[in-house]
Amino acid sequence: MPTSRLLPCLLAGCLNTPPLVPPTVDEDPSLPSVQVNGSLFHVVEEGQPDGVPLIFLAGGPGNDALYLSRLGEPCDGVDLGASMRLVFWDQRGTGLSRRHDDESLLTLDTFEADLDALVDHLDPEGLGVVLAGHSWGGMLAASYLNRHPERVLGAVLLEPGEYSSDIWDDWVAAGGTSTVEIDFGAEWLNDIAWSSQLLTMHDHDALDLSILIAARGVQPDRKNQEEAPTNRVGGAVIRSNFLGGFYPERFDFTTQLQDYPHEVLVVAGDTPTSDLGADFQRFQLDYLANPTLEVIDGAGHTDVVWADACTTVRLTHDYLQRQGVL
Repeated sequence: MPTSRLLPCLLAGCLNTPPLVPPTVDEDPSLPSVQVNGSLFHVVEEGQPDGVPLIFLAGGPGNDALYLSRLGEPCDGVDLGASMRLVFWDQRGTGLSRRHDDESLLTLDTFEADLDALVDHLDPEGLGVVLAGHSWGGMLAASYLNRHPERVLGAVLLEPGEYSSDIWDDWVAAGGTSTVEIDFGAEWLNDIAWSSQLLTMHDHDALDLSILIAARGVQPDRKNQEEAPTNRVGGAVIRSNFLGGFYPERFDFTTQLQDYPHEVLVVAGDTPTSDLGADFQRFQLDYLANPTLEVIDGAGHTDVVWADACTTVRLTHDYLQRQGVL
C-alpha cells in the first residue's frame, strides 16, 4: 500500500489493527458510566457502596483518573475504601468519558456544572461528600468548596493550582517561578492550534494519541520518582486550554472560601522543580480558613498521588478521622 494511503487506512481500521486508544463509554457500553449534565462519564466506584462518597478529581484539565487509582489501594493497614465510597471520575472529554466536538462545552463553567451534577447524583440527600483533587483537580475542588461549602464534609488538596488568577500574579510578582516551560514553536503545539474542526471519533482518537505522546516531554523540569499511568488524555480539552478557551480571562475561587470553617488538608512535595510544591502552597495557604499543610520529603508533583500515594493515603485517613468522617 502506498505510504500516502497507509495512515488514513490505519486510522480507519481497514487493516484490522487494534484501536489507537482505549474506547470510550459510548463505544464500549460495558464500561461503568454515569449520565449527568448532558454528557456520559466514565466513573469507577470502589469500596463501600453506602459509604460517604470520596470523589477523586484529576489534574490537567485533560488528564484521566487512572493515575489517582493508588489512593484507593490499602496501604500499611490503612484502607480508605473499607468505609468510604471511592469515586474515580474521568471529567468531561477526558479518559474514557464521552468526547465532544463542540469545544464551547469544554470550559471551566461546564466542568463546574459537571461536578455539581455528579455530587447531586452521588449524594441526592445532601448528606455531604469528600473531595480529593490533584493539581487542576485541587482547583476544581476549591471552586466547589467556594460555591457549596455546606455539601463538603472534607477536602484534600494535593498540590493544587492557584485558587484565583490574582494569586498566581502575586506569586510571580513576589519572585515565584513556574517550571512549566513550553516551546510555542513546537510542531506538536502548532498542529493542535491549527488543526481542523473535529468531525469524527477517529479525529478524537488521533488527537488524544498525539497529545499523549507529546505531553511526555512538555514539562521536562517536573521531576517525579515514577511515571504515573494514563488510560487516555482529553486532547480537545487540552487544546481548549492551550488556546485560551477553557478558563475565563480572570477567575476567583476565593470569594467565599474562608467561609468554610472546617480543616482542609493540603499535601505537597518539596522538590525544587515543583512549581506547585510546598513553597507555593505556603504562599496561598492563608486563603483557607483552617488549613493543615503536610509536606512529603522528596516528592514531585505527581509523586504525591502515585509514587508516594501510601503516605498520602495515611495523611488522608488521619485527616478524615479528625473530621469525624471515618
